[in-house]
Amino acid sequence: PMFFELCVNTSLLNIVLCEISLIRIDPTSGQLKHEVDTDGELFAKIYESYYNIRKQWWFPIMFRPTNIKFVHFHLYEGHRVGIFDNSPDSIPPECEVVAQRYHYHECPLYPLPPMDYRSFLHFFGSQGKHTHSKCNLWLDRLPKKVGNSIKVQHDPNVLQLGWGVHIVEGPNWLVISWTMFGLLLVSFLVSLIYALAAKSQESGFGIGQWIVGVLSLMAA
Repeated sequence: PMFFELCVNTSLLNIVLCEISLIRIDPTSGQLKHEVDTDGELFAKIYESYYNIRKQWWFPIMFRPTNIKFVHFHLYEGHRVGIFDNSPDSIPPECEVVAQRYHYHECPLYPLPPMDYRSFLHFFGSQGKHTHSKCNLWLDRLPKKVGNSIKVQHDPNVLQLGWGVHIVEGPNWLVISWTMFGLLLVSFLVSLIYALAAKSQESGFGIGQWIVGVLSLMAA
């Protein structure tokens, strides 16, 4: 078996591990079965797995992936992730590849990181366009765990260490900017309508200033 280890935020302080199976043993034939052979297939799996975890309807509207980090992490409670190191060269050392616990090609890997964040986010966001691609450049370079799932923990008092990719998120400023513009427009219309109805310009635009003040406080 072979797994791609994906770390995903579920809240400000909580990160969970999503394991993506790349090669598994067919229980009927006992033969190895490839589930992912190309970059397009890998990123389709990453995209699906990520949004299965981040499945709140509002999340893609307000937030979006902005960066990635290659991380050395530990696993606890079977799925929760604690990150020890997120420098660009946080990939399994050569001894892990030689011992066939992890895999990437070539070894030693050069240059680092295995994949730049712009290319990763391009393939992630446009994974549908690469479905029929036969390229496996990034599939080969990205670190993958070989053997049993890291989620199989025999001793809860022993750190389960691994390497993978952490998707970093940030505000979707385009959506937020348009939302703020829409709310400001609504505040202007409310002020105008009240001023005309009450024949009091000061009261109408006083309400507008209150709305703008609240919005500014929320944005801060």
